Amino acid sequence: MLSVTNRQKRVNVKLPLANQQLAKVRGRVEITLPDGTRTKGKVVSVGTPKQESDGSVSIPAVVALDDPAAAGDLQQANVTVSFPSEVRKNVLSIPVVALIALDDEHFGVEVVGPKGSVRRVPVTTGLFAGDRVEISGDGLEAGQKVVIPKL
Repeated sequence: MLSVTNRQKRVNVKLPLANQQLAKVRGRVEITLPDGTRTKGKVVSVGTPKQESDGSVSIPAVVALDDPAAAGDLQQANVTVSFPSEVRKNVLSIPVVALIALDDEHFGVEVVGPKGSVRRVPVTTGLFAGDRVEISGDGLEAGQKVVIPKL
């Protein structure tokens, strides 16, 4: 729930107890607003577990938007807050839909060459996050283009 206090846009989050390890003060999050716009934020406080009226237990957290103007004139609204469960830096990532099955156990990608030629490259997958996946493999470099099927 997005709410306005002291001209700051903040999001009050009720995180399920099972996910409490995700809410860390100063932790980075992504907020999806009702119109689908995405903006970044930071956890500014994490409370103690509270029992909800339905019997479940949640962890209250407060998130401050990095860019309060991104929320426009919203005073209160339901938003989605995405907490990363793990962060990897300096890795190659591609849209998941670019993965192709080479066999029952292995994946690859089709890399577009400088003259438009396409070659299949076996890859090892790593962390999946949203619609992207971390990949590694011989012959892969940052900036290469991969084939993405039209859906």
